[in-house]
Amino acid sequence: GYAYGNCTSYVHWKRAQMGRPIGQMWGNAGTWASRAAAQGFVVNKTPAPGAIIQDWGHVAVVEEILPNGDLRLSEMNASVSGGGYNIVSGRILSAGQIGQYMYIH
Repeated sequence: GYAYGNCTSYVHWKRAQMGRPIGQMWGNAGTWASRAAAQGFVVNKTPAPGAIIQDWGHVAVVEEILPNGDLRLSEMNASVSGGGYNIVSGRILSAGQIGQYMYIH
C-alpha cells in the first residue's frame, strides 16, 4: 500500500472513491507516471477532471478545470496549499503551469 497521511495514500483513496481505482504498488510519487503507463493507464501532459497530476515528488487529483484554464486540485501532505501530514487541502494551479506536469488518466 501507500504511507498513511501522505499524498500517495490520499490519491489512491480518492480515485477509489471516484470509481477510478489505481494500482496498489506504484511506489512513491516520483514513480507513478512510469508505473501507471506500464499498467496501461494513459499518461500525458493533458489535464482532465479526475486525473492524477504528478511531478517528481508529489501527486494530487485534478478536481476541476476552471473556465480560465486553471486547475483546482485536492491533495494531502502538501505544504504549498496549507496542508500537511494527513491533512487534505486544495489549491489552484495556474493555466501557465499545466504543461510542467504529467497527468495519469
